[in-house]
Amino acid sequence: MCRIAKFAVEQHLPGVMGLFAAEGWSYASDEQRTSRALSAPGSLTLVALESDEVVGVAQTLGDGEFQAFLTVLIVAESHRRAGIGRKLLKEAIEGTPGVHLDLISRADGFYEAIGFEAMSGFRLRR
Repeated sequence: MCRIAKFAVEQHLPGVMGLFAAEGWSYASDEQRTSRALSAPGSLTLVALESDEVVGVAQTLGDGEFQAFLTVLIVAESHRRAGIGRKLLKEAIEGTPGVHLDLISRADGFYEAIGFEAMSGFRLRR
């Protein structure tokens, strides 16, 4: 049975770094920087745990009033299609104040299936 918990650097960072590495995310390149990013002011970072093993992670960032962004949602490949992503997303949405929650996606079908509206967007890479 999967449970959702707030991210704790000491307990969860190694497992979260493994998820980032498995997906080829830039977060995997610098553990200290990733730790700071996942603990940033205005953020909510949650982990999905199965027997204390990190099998998923979600993060939102927001202004606390109007706008919020889903910046991270990853579920370990071995645990996909078991409702973990939906559970993480539900708890992240409930724990993040604001009117809007926006995201950039490579999993459009997942978000469309749970009611997100597709919109055009742009990204500036530094």
